[in-house]
Order: sequence, then structure tokens, then C-alpha cells
Amino acid sequence: MIFDLVKDFADVLNAMPDRHPRRRILKLLDEAIRRDVHFIDRHPTTFFQCMWNTCWWYDCPDAEQHYQSGKATGQDGGRPLSRLMEKWRAERAAVRVDCYWLRSRRPPPVRLGTAQQSVLRGHEDDVMGVAFSPDGRWVVSGSRDKTVRVWDVQSGQQLAVLRGHDAGVENVAFSPDGRRIASGSRDKTVRVWDAHFGAEVAVLRGHEESVMRVAFSQDGQRIVSGSGTVFPGNKDSSVRVWDAASGEELAVLRGHEGIIKHVSFSPDGRQVVSGSSDPTVRFWHAESGQQLAVLRVQEHFVTELAISRDCRWIASSSEDNTLRVWDVDLGTEVAVFREHDDDLSSVVFSPDGRWIASGSGSLRGKDNSVRLWEAQSGEEIAVLRGHDAGVESVAFSPDGRRIASGSRDKTVRIWDARFCADLPVLRGHEDYVRSVAFSPDGRRTVSGSWDNTVRIWDGQSGAEFTVLRGHEAGVESVAFSPDSCRIASGSLDETVRIWDAKNATELARLCGHKNAVIRVAFLPDGRRIVSGSVDDRVLFWNARSGECLKEIRAAARTVTTASLALQSPWRAFNRKQETVIEPEVGGPPIAWLSMAVDNITTHPNGLTWAGNVANDLCLFSLENS
Repeated sequence: MIFDLVKDFADVLNAMPDRHPRRRILKLLDEAIRRDVHFIDRHPTTFFQCMWNTCWWYDCPDAEQHYQSGKATGQDGGRPLSRLMEKWRAERAAVRVDCYWLRSRRPPPVRLGTAQQSVLRGHEDDVMGVAFSPDGRWVVSGSRDKTVRVWDVQSGQQLAVLRGHDAGVENVAFSPDGRRIASGSRDKTVRVWDAHFGAEVAVLRGHEESVMRVAFSQDGQRIVSGSGTVFPGNKDSSVRVWDAASGEELAVLRGHEGIIKHVSFSPDGRQVVSGSSDPTVRFWHAESGQQLAVLRVQEHFVTELAISRDCRWIASSSEDNTLRVWDVDLGTEVAVFREHDDDLSSVVFSPDGRWIASGSGSLRGKDNSVRLWEAQSGEEIAVLRGHDAGVESVAFSPDGRRIASGSRDKTVRIWDARFCADLPVLRGHEDYVRSVAFSPDGRRTVSGSWDNTVRIWDGQSGAEFTVLRGHEAGVESVAFSPDSCRIASGSLDETVRIWDAKNATELARLCGHKNAVIRVAFLPDGRRIVSGSVDDRVLFWNARSGECLKEIRAAARTVTTASLALQSPWRAFNRKQETVIEPEVGGPPIAWLSMAVDNITTHPNGLTWAGNVANDLCLFSLENS
């Protein structure tokens, strides 16, 4: 009944006066439930755990060291949310025994009270397209898991899963009356669905490459679609117009030479506007297919295009991570935005044309943000962080007050477009975290990343202690010596390096592998190091002199980092977008975490684990209340 609870909270908040003394704390609790609502639906016993891991960190004293200002942003003078959690925990412990739960030792990457309103989980692959229904009550999303899903915005509940595509879905759109959904797919088809019953109404065939964009006309009677592929031998960069009721192909618009990045009808339905990576924007007569005008946007490869509803403005993103705004009538550039740190993957105008939302991120994972801009001045209004991977699609609600974003982290997130707040500083690495390890004494944690660095963190607070630089490529594996004084790291630069953990200096560089080193470990005596590489060799080294002592031919990926932890009765592993704790000897799981943690390593106490979720270090412990 978790979705009913979400609706109850919404009803109370709608009825409660803005100045009611308890409105603030109820709104924070509502946001916390929405964040993990799908996880709680699967595991109802984790309700308290999810609330603790989100709410306790909001304003507890321990949170201060995780914020740049030295003060938890939730400490605003109101009733402490953490105190409510502690009271709940004490009451729960008094009446329950042998109730295991997982306690996070670091604040969540996105704290409460930011623009993020809810997280919609269910897709099993990258979310490529999102759109609001005209009344703003529903969100539709399309994913590379080949499904289209419909969600209730208020409760976050998944209303329908539309199956039929034979390949990933790239784009989705609602009809103006909200009764139909169109989806474009890599299976080269456009499919039309009944939004209320989920039935497939029509399959539109004709494209010879992936359908990248779809849109309805203002009267809902026609659909426009655009296709293309990044692979060599692109056979179809066409824009096609279809009868939405019969599925008949009405026109084929040819002229583009790249992937179609945008299609839409003009407000009167008489013209079609298309944007391509070639890089041009073209205007067409919707019925005859005649090309009316061509606007060459810029020299850089265009990655995304958006047209304002009145067709007055064009926003284009390019391979140099720059967003530009153009006056359609004059063909001139009026604003330039340069704040994204990664590939721009999606751009959209707000309904009134005043704002632009852009999504960023790539396989490098450096940005993963949604940014909000003032269209004409170029001023950055807000940076919305929360996704754990690149943002593939963004959409405004019809009233412009909310933004939906779909990501490679397999989630859809809903944001308040008017809210802007500073986020806690929880990051240090600038690329994927590939490995983490505890020191045997439990006082330090070490992590290695594709940003070429090794970082040492305080094992209790998670605060960054120091950064070890020297590797010339990404770090794949890290390990502490048994005495906690040294660190070994293996890298894509084919070397193993030994570091002084206290003084943060490089002690030795071990060269001998002929490919990436993906596993390193100290042997229990601390005098030898073992390393495994993609070159299918395992090498044993003298940890002091750096001399190679022995070589074994083996499958490198079978080399383990050989945890020095005490024998633990539990084991942790990730499965289907969550982390599971189960008995080492086998049996049903005893606890779950709402994040899929990678590169999990065990603390010496056997009850605490570390790993990474994208670029964030995750620490969590098994509690028994």
C-alpha cells in the first residue's frame, strides 16, 4: 500500500496551509518516500531503513563534515528530522528483535529539499525518451529495454508497460488529447498505443533505419517521425508524415544527410520543422513535402536540437559541449551556454519559451546533470544533480513547473523547475570509481578511478584524506597492505604502483604486464603483491624491492583481491538495481539496499561494506534492531 501512502501525503499537503508548523517536515517525509517508493513496494520491511538513510542525514550532526560549508544544509532552525528518526528507531528496537537493516554511513548523493521530487524505477536499461501527458498527470518513458512505460506523476506508480518493439525505444510522445502515445524505435518502426488501456493501435513501417524522433500535430491527426544511425552506411535520414488513425504514410521528406535530432509540426500544422546532425534545420510543407527553407546552424557536429513552440527560437547543442540559441527569422546566434562538463544529450524549451532545460552525460560519466537556463540572456538558473549516469532525455510539464529526465542509470526523475539549492559535496573523483578497499584497521578507505587517481578517505566520516597521483591511465584496482601502511594500485597504464598511505608518496612502480592491470592484492605476509592483467598473466612481486618473483599464466579476471577481512557470515552483491545481503552459507536474503553498489569490498568487522554507485563512494553497515 506504499503508493496509497504517497497519495495520502499528497492529499494532506494539498489541504494543509503553507504556514502550518508541520508542513515543512511532512513535505520532507513525502519527498523521502517518493525517492524509494518502488524499492519499498518490492521490500515493504525496508520502509524504516529507507527513511533513516535519507531523512536522518538531512540535519544530523554527523552530516556537517560532508558539506563544504561545514554545516548540514538541513539545519535551518526547524524541528530536526534526524531527531524524529532516532525516536522512531528507539521505539522500533523496543518491540522488534532480529530485524536486520542496512544503514548508510554517508549522506545520499542528493539530499532532501532539493529540486528532485521523485524517482521512477522499473526500466531495465537506459531511458532514452520521456514526455508529460498534456494534463501533467502522467509521464511516459521509452527505454532500450524495448518497453514504453506510463507513470502516475503524483504517486510515482507504474501504470502500464507497453511491449511490442523488437529493439530499444529512442523517443516517445503524447497526443494533444492525451489518449494516444507514439514511440520510435531502433526496430525501424513507429508504434501508436492507447494511453489508457495500453493496447497497440498501429505499427507504422517505412523507415529503413532507427526511428530517433516522433511528434504529433496539434490536432492529433498526424504523426511526424525522423530516422538515422551513427553507423557507417546510413540508408535513411528521412522525415516522414503519417496519418495517426490509419497509419498511412502521407509524405516522405528527404534532404538531410545526418541523424534526425528533432521533428515537430508548426502550431497551425501546415509546416514540419526538422533538425539534423548534418547540421541543418529544415522547414517543409507538411502536405506536399516541399522544402521551404534551410538554416545551417553551425560548423560543429550538432548533437541535439529544440524548437520553441512558436517556432521563433532554435536551441542547438554540439560536440564541443556548447548550447546555442538562434533567432529563426534572422538566422543569428543570440546566446551561448558553456557550463556542461560532458556531452549534451538532450535540449528542450519550456512551454512559454523562456527557459531551456538541457541534459548531459556520456560513458565517461563526468556530468550527469540537468541544467536550467534563461533562454535569451544565457544565465544558468539551476543545476539538478541526482542521476548516476548520463542524462539522455529531458521534458517540461505542460505548465512548465516540472522537468522529467531519463538517464542511463535506468531511472526517470521528476524535478521542481523553480527550485535551486546548493548540494552537499560528496564527490571527489572525476570519473568512474572502479575499485574500493578498507584498510585492515578500518580507519581508512581507498578508491581508484578512471580519473587516473587513487584517493584515501576517512573510514568513519567518508571525508577525503588525500589524493595519490601518478598513474597515466584509469585505476582499475586498489588494495591495502596488512599493516595499513601501504597501498597497491593497478591501472590501465599497465603498471602496479605502491604508495605510502600516511605520507601520500609513491614508493615504487612495478612494470612487467603488457596490458591493463585489473586486480592487485597484498598476500597476508605483507611482503608480496599479486597482480592480474588482461595479458592473461598473474605476477608476484616483492613489495619492498619491486622485483618480479614469479609469473603464472592464467585467466586474469579470476584473480581475486583476497579480502583480509574476518570471516563474515554474510555476503553482499548487487542484483537488478539493488544490493542484497544474504547468509554466506546460502539461504534467503536478510536485507536489501536501494542502490546497485559495484566493486563491493568487506570491512574487517565483516558487517560493513564499501563500493561505488557511479562516481559516489558508498559505505553501509548491517544493523540489527
